[in-house]
Amino acid sequence: MSELSRLFLNSLLSENMSLAFFLGILFMMVESGSIKKTAVKGLKYVSTVFVINILGWFLHSFLPSGLDPLNPAIFFITTVLGVTVLKYWGELKGEWFGLPKFILAIGPLFGTQLLIQNGAYVYAEMMTVNTAYILGGYILFVLIAAIKEEIIVSDAAPVFKSYSTLLAAIAMLALGVIGIQII
Repeated sequence: MSELSRLFLNSLLSENMSLAFFLGILFMMVESGSIKKTAVKGLKYVSTVFVINILGWFLHSFLPSGLDPLNPAIFFITTVLGVTVLKYWGELKGEWFGLPKFILAIGPLFGTQLLIQNGAYVYAEMMTVNTAYILGGYILFVLIAAIKEEIIVSDAAPVFKSYSTLLAAIAMLALGVIGIQII
């Protein structure tokens, strides 16, 4: 494969941060419900992500550098393991617009492992980054549930009680986070 072809494919999927972030938010939007239920569901989700990130990092670290092309296979296997654990815990049931919910979990589970691998962290750095990902993900998971619950109970017209309103609210939150980074 030529260098330009590899660059194109990497930019299209694995290094496309817009796609990775959208898949994580989409999963959280679909899986969030009431705040009480989401608090427990979020703990299950983030603990699974935490463990598979560590497992993926260890397996990646033990591979000789000549076997780096196997990393996606390792991350896919750990992602399948994470989805299996979540399904065992009773999560990821049902469908969303005809798509099984477990398909939605693949993006964020796989994506966080890729982000950690791209950082080329030593153990202490990986644990710090992984913990930050998990805490931020949990806060966002519960925050999305709170926004979703507020939209549902509001006096707004039914047209505003949809995923598009939730996406707009999340976009405003994202702008706020970007503003904090600038400061």
